[in-house]
Amino acid sequence: MDEWQQNMLYVDFDLYQRVFTCYSMKKNILMPHGNEIP
Repeated sequence: MDEWQQNMLYVDFDLYQRVFTCYSMKKNILMPHGNEIP
């Protein structure tokens, strides 16, 4: 795997993490009890 592919993979993962964190925070605001099925 060359450097460009590694960088793209890292960027994708970073973006995914940020989107997932934002989604989780919104979900926690909507469902504060945390026992609902996602």
